[in-house]
Amino acid sequence: MILTAALLAGAAKAVPPAVATPSDRECRKAFLSYMNAKARGLGMAGTHYESPSGLTQASYSTPQDGLKLGLATTAYPEALEIWNTPSRDFPVTGPRARTLSVKNNVIPAVKDVLAPPYSFFGGKGGSLTYADSHRAQILLVEIKGRRVVLSLMALGKTNFKNIFKSAKELCDMMADHLDGKTPVEGTNLVALVGGAGGYAACVVPDDPALKTNSCASAELLKRPDALSRAPEVSRFPASTSKVMTMLCALDFIRDARAETVTVKKGDISDGSGSKFFEGDTLTMHDALRIMMMESSNTLANTIGRTIGERILAAHSLSASAVADAKPAAILVDGDIPAGNIVVEGVDGDTIRLRQDLRDSPDWFYWAFRVRGAAGRTLNFKFTGRPAPVSARGPAVTKDGGRTWAFAARSSSPDGFTYAFGPDEREVWFYQTFQYLPPDWDAFLERHAADRGRLFETGELCKSRKGRSVPKAIFGRIDGKARYRVFLSSRHHCGEATGTFVLEGFVAQVFAEGALGEWLRENVEILAVPFVDYDGVVDGDQGKNRRPHDHNRDYSAFLHPETKAIAEWIASRADNDIDVFLDLHSPWVRGGENEMVFLTYGSNEQGNAAKRRWGELLEKAQTGSLAYRASDNFPWNFKWNKSSNVASGLKSSTGWAFDALRGPRMVATYEIPFAKANGKTVTPQACRELGAASAQTLRDFLAEDPPRIRRTK
Repeated sequence: MILTAALLAGAAKAVPPAVATPSDRECRKAFLSYMNAKARGLGMAGTHYESPSGLTQASYSTPQDGLKLGLATTAYPEALEIWNTPSRDFPVTGPRARTLSVKNNVIPAVKDVLAPPYSFFGGKGGSLTYADSHRAQILLVEIKGRRVVLSLMALGKTNFKNIFKSAKELCDMMADHLDGKTPVEGTNLVALVGGAGGYAACVVPDDPALKTNSCASAELLKRPDALSRAPEVSRFPASTSKVMTMLCALDFIRDARAETVTVKKGDISDGSGSKFFEGDTLTMHDALRIMMMESSNTLANTIGRTIGERILAAHSLSASAVADAKPAAILVDGDIPAGNIVVEGVDGDTIRLRQDLRDSPDWFYWAFRVRGAAGRTLNFKFTGRPAPVSARGPAVTKDGGRTWAFAARSSSPDGFTYAFGPDEREVWFYQTFQYLPPDWDAFLERHAADRGRLFETGELCKSRKGRSVPKAIFGRIDGKARYRVFLSSRHHCGEATGTFVLEGFVAQVFAEGALGEWLRENVEILAVPFVDYDGVVDGDQGKNRRPHDHNRDYSAFLHPETKAIAEWIASRADNDIDVFLDLHSPWVRGGENEMVFLTYGSNEQGNAAKRRWGELLEKAQTGSLAYRASDNFPWNFKWNKSSNVASGLKSSTGWAFDALRGPRMVATYEIPFAKANGKTVTPQACRELGAASAQTLRDFLAEDPPRIRRTK
């Protein structure tokens, strides 16, 4: 379930005794306000709801907004399970206790029309007849191995069978479109559009942020994997409104199988499906399923009223205070790339939250988003330990991670204050700016013309969760390079600054000028950008994860990535690596943690190489980060001692000293999260440090440094 603050202290919080209990009418109004706020937050500019059931001609929507709603649903695992529930029995308690046998009429009808080669995973249809018949469909299907959302709206005599046939024709069009063929409308789609209807379809994106971001629906249809015709036509959404009702309810539910709803007299409405009576009680989970399966208007009303009461209680508002006002719909959750947060509650404009430690002891990574706070100023107070806020406050992105800024109004080690602009409907906050797998893919794509000539990519291994862990080779890749370099980052998955440095280093292979020419002629670079790949994707802490993290795994080799790195270096380079660099970040803030430094170790010959490397790097740097060789961290000082690695375990650099055949330099970089010698750390500054390190490599090897003797 998506974690939600919504400026609430918890969905179950009651109205204080001094505050009057709101009426059912006010609860329903609060829920409708939230539905419309959520629609706006999803970019559904052509949509307005006046009923949680859709049984009103005052609601309106468009096919392109239905598409956005369908995509948002794919971000809710509970919703996908609910709207694809097969026929089954449900217990009802209360004065008329009984068992309901409920059929899902949508699943067999859609499957019968779609049939192979298309698979159906869920959806909702609806119809509303006033002066004319309005029909709407939102469906999730699989086409050519890819999940696709379809949204169709029809007006006139089109019946459900015909609109399902239209959906089948839209699947055919998408199949051709994905194959690069010109799609052609079938007769039912032609009739649908000719009858003042419209449709829109889009492949479900892999990036979770694109499913629920606030870009306008029309922008979504500019994607190359989208199709539409008359997508802006305005029609009644009918019972597809219940999809939004389901999502809004899930925002406020902690345990749908434990929480219950009870039908009141004012909830009871006409419509299809089972008959409900005052006092009927079901679990919230069952109520949602029946609402979606049978399109129950009564249960839609019941759910909306129940959740509306929670909204009002959460805001501690009196009934009179909301009679003519819309409650705020502010959401705080971790449903973003590498998200990590636990929302604990709200006190006024202060949101209390903490980092999710998962399988690590106390550490400081966190990431969350806020929606619906435009024009507000909020305080974010972390209750977990250690205090997790970096020296410049949160790294903020308002465009899904394309650009970053340390933009808090003020910050302290355990919190920050942020003033949301009037148009800031969705803002993401991270402990530091992020470099994630899509960023790596985008970097490689920018140099696609040189693939096979200046770089090649492959799979290092499968992660524990079955994901493909990337590796790459840059520079002279024909096996005739004079020197070999190994670069790695994210042994601790939260330490994103190092991956920007890695990119900046290897990018010099493609650069014009003397350095690029020298790298292309002389150096083969082996790179692993995400060692703890699962941790990067999932937003884990990574550091000190149980039983030990990736940078303590070079003797036990419990993690598939560390074993694969050792095997790759042996097979590709015969353990002959000239320079081995592992890129890290230090503690969250303060003292030496706000400096760029290399760590010295117990091998004096190795320390001499690091000392000379540092001197050359200090001269080579041209970016904004102020590296000083004098900042390199001494051996046996503070945490930098042998006891930092438990007995029997080994770090990446410890393994490199022992396993490699005479490297010339083995080192760990520590790149701060936010501030370095008074300068602000930025993605570009990290890339510039990487570029300076590539120049340092050339200058260092030009001096023909000696090979370091093994420690064993």
